[in-house]
Amino acid sequence: MRTTLYSFEGRIGRLRYFGYGLLAVLLNGIIMGIGAGLATETPLVIPGTVLASAGFVSMVWCGVALAAKRLHDMDLSAHHLWWIYGLSALGGVLQGLSHGFAVLLAAFEFGVGIWLLFKRGTDGPNRFGPPAVPSRG
Repeated sequence: MRTTLYSFEGRIGRLRYFGYGLLAVLLNGIIMGIGAGLATETPLVIPGTVLASAGFVSMVWCGVALAAKRLHDMDLSAHHLWWIYGLSALGGVLQGLSHGFAVLLAAFEFGVGIWLLFKRGTDGPNRFGPPAVPSRG
């Protein structure tokens, strides 16, 4: 599981991308919630903040690693994440300046998320390795 969530190598199929993404959000969300709860108590502000920050960094890392492997499954380089997350960051910056443009970028990011979730990977081996192991259903 650690390799799937934190490694940038290999490929991952659609169902596993969805499942591991939910798992990463759930586990790291619990860690961030515990940290935030601890940070409300005066003597535990620093440990709580560190724990919440660690959960946040872990969630971002897992999200980027899973997205990279989905792109690999479609025979695309993970370098595409620069424009995907770059546009997302731009939307956050522009939200205060132009609400309409920020909404447009958010809709685009939603579309990219749907594409990553539903686009079928390449059949057979590609430059990133053998096909993702099919999920048993």
